[in-house]
Amino acid sequence: MAGQIERLKSYVTSMNTLQRFEDVPIVRKQLVSSAFTAMLNDTAEIICENKKLSISDKIGTTNICVDPEIVLQVFENLLSNAARYAKTVIFVQYAVENDIFSITVTDDGSGFDDTTLKSVTNPFYTTEKKSNNGQHLGLGLNICKILCERHNGNIILSNGIAVGASVTVRFGMIE
Repeated sequence: MAGQIERLKSYVTSMNTLQRFEDVPIVRKQLVSSAFTAMLNDTAEIICENKKLSISDKIGTTNICVDPEIVLQVFENLLSNAARYAKTVIFVQYAVENDIFSITVTDDGSGFDDTTLKSVTNPFYTTEKKSNNGQHLGLGLNICKILCERHNGNIILSNGIAVGASVTVRFGMIE
């Protein structure tokens, strides 16, 4: 009975959290792309410390206009997932095209199965077994999706060309 009560409390807390993300204001800032991607790179080095990291910056000298806190929150979630599922290496690519700032994170793990590929951005969807002590509630990619959409962007999931999962998040740079 106590376990069921705790699960219900966790569910209510999670639903409240999701609602807050849907209401979060987007505060775009003009950023020097090299400084911003350097900060993202530092974050990637910390989160992916036990994996090889390969970073490709296709932005050049273009400045970007995004909400850095939103981008960082989404990026950290993608990296955490990649670090958990990658065998040895994580690839990160930054790009700007048509007023869209995008980040693609690809790992060399087993990738998404068909069901997961269709459902993983749904709230509470997880591939983890129930015995994970509630560590992964299945909200991370759902939150990423919400935040990208709030930022006039989206999230695209696929399997890598050879192996692994690939997730691209896109953030609109104009309102």
